[in-house]
Amino acid sequence: MCGIVGVFGELTGKHEKAFKDMLILDQLRGRDSTGILSVKRHDPSVVHIAKQVGGPEELFQDKRFDQCFAGQLNVLIGHNRWKTQGAVIRRNAHPFEFDEVAGVHNGTLKNQWKLEEGNTFQVDSEALYNHINMHGARDALRTAVGAIALAWYNKKHETVNLFRNKERPLWLCNDKDRKVVFIASEPWMIEGAMLRNGIDMYDFPYQLGEDYMMSIPVAKGTGVLGKATVSKVEYPKVEMVAQNNTLGVTNKSVGKDDGKDGTNQVSSQLSLVSSNNSSGDQYKADDQVRKDLVGTYGRDLCFEVGVERKTAGGASYRVLFCPTHPAEKFIVYVHSDRTAAILEDSDWVTGDVANYVTAMGVGWRFVISPHTLQACDIEVPKDVVYMDAHGKELSKEAFEEKYPVCSFCNSDIDADNDHKFTKNHDILCDGCIKDPEILDLAGA
Repeated sequence: MCGIVGVFGELTGKHEKAFKDMLILDQLRGRDSTGILSVKRHDPSVVHIAKQVGGPEELFQDKRFDQCFAGQLNVLIGHNRWKTQGAVIRRNAHPFEFDEVAGVHNGTLKNQWKLEEGNTFQVDSEALYNHINMHGARDALRTAVGAIALAWYNKKHETVNLFRNKERPLWLCNDKDRKVVFIASEPWMIEGAMLRNGIDMYDFPYQLGEDYMMSIPVAKGTGVLGKATVSKVEYPKVEMVAQNNTLGVTNKSVGKDDGKDGTNQVSSQLSLVSSNNSSGDQYKADDQVRKDLVGTYGRDLCFEVGVERKTAGGASYRVLFCPTHPAEKFIVYVHSDRTAAILEDSDWVTGDVANYVTAMGVGWRFVISPHTLQACDIEVPKDVVYMDAHGKELSKEAFEEKYPVCSFCNSDIDADNDHKFTKNHDILCDGCIKDPEILDLAGA
């Protein structure tokens, strides 16, 4: 869980104070890191960003935070992060900025790899904004699967943009004169900040509709809000394929635990009962998991191809492992030469969840539609080892958590860039190690 707050329009000093109050209140939704973006009234093509590890009090002490408030402002958007992916370092804090867009995200994606260059980012939110920057918001939102609430600024069009799906909230409220819009992940944050700073509301906070995107122009020089454009994001339809009602599995076909579907050897002759069989309620899948995966959130998932097995009736199926849903079990029935060829020639495939079946004693398995099966051409990144100052092997995430900033210039450390350790075991960034005077001073 993370939190989003913001205010934009014809901003005054009291609106800026209300924004800071909301940022403090919003830390209840996350204290791993805090960040803001601001847009100056007379220079709307430039976004100013300040972000820091920790709560708002750490950010308030950062000189970049003060620079965000220098001059008259049109836009302020803030984010309080609770880590779900990526190390807790300043570079992984929101907002994320690209050529045309800068913004924040509340939620977690289930298919980051599907986004443009998705696997190159530590944080799914940064991958999402990279895709928005390259292909537009509508394409990104039709591609991304997961919990999403967004607030971002488009530098090219000078607009504030908002979106949420059913998994995350996003509330809005106008001031009395309808010259300023407040946004927050929870309505009481808006109400409390406005009340504390003597700002009257036009009406009570309201929530942005599910799967709707709102775009609001903010005029250069004045901050006057233009007419909001609201449109619904339509998702690709998912084709569902019905499965047989009852299937038998022998003890031999289940076999021993292969580490991919989590099943152990069980007693002979288990019975698999499909989800549309009303008997055996004790074996039903959890309702929420079923709704998530047998539907919108079960489309275009990525799977590693596992072992081949057979049912008691002789039907072949393959065990699949999904890295984004490691606790769940997936299978695909091999009903055609096309399906068999794809599974034989591919280590990774994509497909849509069509249904689920439950197995007595071993839980349930989600069934992938063979008609949607495709070979997956993504390159799965291999683990890379990074050495710390004492020669200990670390993952990239652990390395950047241990060495978040350069000991000399305080800039963010990217483990993939050149760096050097000093005799005191501090780290110098790729820029500082190019300066002989710094190397000599630091004893590197």
